[in-house]
Amino acid sequence: MKEKRKHILTISITVLVIALTIFFLLRENWVVQKPEAIPGNVTSMPPFNLEDIEENKVSSDIFGDYDLTIVSIWQTTCKPCFEELQALEAIYEEYKDKGVNVVGISVDGGYNIEGAKEIVKQLNIDFTTIIPDEDYINELMKFVKGTPAAFFVDKEGNFVGGGVKAGSLGKDKDIEFFRNEIEEIINK
Repeated sequence: MKEKRKHILTISITVLVIALTIFFLLRENWVVQKPEAIPGNVTSMPPFNLEDIEENKVSSDIFGDYDLTIVSIWQTTCKPCFEELQALEAIYEEYKDKGVNVVGISVDGGYNIEGAKEIVKQLNIDFTTIIPDEDYINELMKFVKGTPAAFFVDKEGNFVGGGVKAGSLGKDKDIEFFRNEIEEIINK
């Protein structure tokens, strides 16, 4: 029964991501929503106690170590995700010593851990990449409507600033977007 639920969840996530990937590829612009526009009146990242891609324990306490964290929700079959991940790696390197962190969440990593590891390796991603369990994926699905999606959160994991960026216009434009949002949030 558990395997059947896992299979159904896997198929549901895959279909959702494929549909949203096609949607984002056909769009000319990404969507930026303010935190109050996030579906379901969700105001913060759901708390977590999971493992990263290297099997280290990671909890939502990670947010407390930085003034601002960008959380990127991505999937191994999502080409626009790779552009955003490369942009976020550049942002991470630029801002990690300035109180800004990046955390990735590979939503298909739980059943495709090797694929997630390969993407992280190929793209030379140094920031923490979390592998969610089924319960956490269900929590994310309450407000994440596609990949890639990036959220700005404060020390407590509350959504701040730019809210959510969905989609990608390529590495360079994503870097510009993230820099602008970080500067705006920090200067408030």
